[in-house]
Amino acid sequence: MRRLWIALIVIAISGGGIYAADATAPGAGKAQAAKQVAKPVEKAGDQSKSVESALVKTQVQEAHQMLQTKWDAVIVVLTNVEFDQQAKEAAIERIVVPIIDFDGMSKLALGRTYWSMMTAPQRVRYQNLFTARLKNSYRTKIARFTARKATVKPALDLINDKAAKADPKKPTTKRTSARRRLVFPVELVLKDKKVSIQHKVRNVGGQWK
Repeated sequence: MRRLWIALIVIAISGGGIYAADATAPGAGKAQAAKQVAKPVEKAGDQSKSVESALVKTQVQEAHQMLQTKWDAVIVVLTNVEFDQQAKEAAIERIVVPIIDFDGMSKLALGRTYWSMMTAPQRVRYQNLFTARLKNSYRTKIARFTARKATVKPALDLINDKAAKADPKKPTTKRTSARRRLVFPVELVLKDKKVSIQHKVRNVGGQWK
């Protein structure tokens, strides 16, 4: 019996020692504090991603709404029986021209090499001619459409940013958001068939074009 009590006392002391060691071990308090600090940091990171995701979603929605509004206006013109061809072309030009990135398209069509070789006056003259020709093309071709309805589909997201391509997991920044390019499929309902086209837009100075 005496040995049994001694054994029980030893076990109790040992257990108390282990508990005391766990509570007072060097760095134990710091580890617990680190865990407590880490939780808010993770939550802040998640919140930041959530805000960024919401921002991108809002931008995509704005671009989608802009295109749908423009196409709805074009359809109204096309289906107006009181408009002759000239009136349709003039109305469509007022609707479409503000959302066409003539500057970017002219540079893209010419190419970086030839663009860099041109003088400032040559660039101005070239862009004026390019813009006039493209306006005429858009105006006349769209005015000949027999579309009765246009539906802008959800965007196919494209990001024109080297950093984003190199590291897809990297959070989208304001810079990458500003350089975001989007492709919107559009379904046109004609008299006897449906036609699918695509609109590629980008954020130019805060405006989708």
